[in-house]
Amino acid sequence: MGIGLETKSATDATNHATDATNLSALLSEDEQSVLNAIRSNPKITQKQLQEATGITLRTIKRLLPRLQEKEKVEG
Repeated sequence: MGIGLETKSATDATNHATDATNLSALLSEDEQSVLNAIRSNPKITQKQLQEATGITLRTIKRLLPRLQEKEKVEG
């Protein structure tokens, strides 16, 4: 029985790593930074995103709709 659970855990870990790799391929570095900051604090403001990522407010305002289109964040 233990082998089955270990295999499932290993498969889940592999799937998570694959998802992260696919995400990296789909998102720019700035998009990844913004998404990570949002994951850390889902109630973060645009101004706080600017401070946390070092990305200009104008760029953040441009990136957020892109992330919504890619269904990475909700509006």
